[in-house]
Amino acid sequence: MVIIKRKVVQHGPSTLIISLPSKWVRQHNVRKGDELDVEDTGNNIVISPQKRESLEKVTLDISAFGNMIPRTIYSMYRRGVDELIISFKNQDSFSLVQSSLGKETVGFEILETGNNHCLIKNVSEGGKEFNHLLRQTFLLLLSMAEEGHKALKQGNFKLLGNLISLEEANNRFTNLCRRYLNTKGSEDFDKIGPIYYIIEQLEKIADTYKYMYSYLAGINRENLKVNKELLENFYEINKTLRKYYDLFYKFSPQQVAELKDGRDKIIKELYLTSSKISKPYDIIFFHHLMELVTEIFSLVDPYLILSIKDSAKTG
Repeated sequence: MVIIKRKVVQHGPSTLIISLPSKWVRQHNVRKGDELDVEDTGNNIVISPQKRESLEKVTLDISAFGNMIPRTIYSMYRRGVDELIISFKNQDSFSLVQSSLGKETVGFEILETGNNHCLIKNVSEGGKEFNHLLRQTFLLLLSMAEEGHKALKQGNFKLLGNLISLEEANNRFTNLCRRYLNTKGSEDFDKIGPIYYIIEQLEKIADTYKYMYSYLAGINRENLKVNKELLENFYEINKTLRKYYDLFYKFSPQQVAELKDGRDKIIKELYLTSSKISKPYDIIFFHHLMELVTEIFSLVDPYLILSIKDSAKTG
């Protein structure tokens, strides 16, 4: 380590400045107007250049992926790829590429095409911060849950069908969140895993709501009237989701215990109700409700890893 001495110069009535070593400036390509990170470590101040983000480029032959082509592109998007050169052998493959863009890959656009290849680039990050995106994901899911209960209670199958489209919006938000974590990370490296898992689960929960709504909205509606007790169970499950949302933004050990007790109570009531149902659509409704209650509670453990660690830091 080389120690370089610099004189402190007063600039204005209350500002003290020092010059940066020219060798260091050239080495890190620091220019006028650039921002530097200044870290106060107690007796020392550490000055470092901000990292310039490098673009990730991937070349991929999708010929053998078949109907998994859209999922392959989604994976590249979540990973944080900015430029994707795709080669293919037939028009059907290219059609799958086209259909995969827009819905779940905000900012991905085809900028060049050829007989057997195309160039996809990320043209916009959307300008939204991660915390805002994550909160919007929660609110979207809560709307999907609570409006769905209302639609079933009222027998409003048009609304139930319309809610299915919210799952696509959920995919866009969760994909943006995962892309953000893969490209920008988190202030604490050990937070990335639990948060990433929570985001994966939020998408999975939205899928379960979608499959449930798709089935109930698509069967013969003339005689459809779901079991009242199952409908009440559904209401309690959605309340559990909202309680988790409240907990996520304001940690409370008491609320964690309440979520556990609520989960156990709902499962017990679902089992009791199961002996009273016989209609096929009620059986499938029951199955989805069991999935929802377990999927929602699975969000608790990764959140405890985050919240207890932060509490220990500040305690």
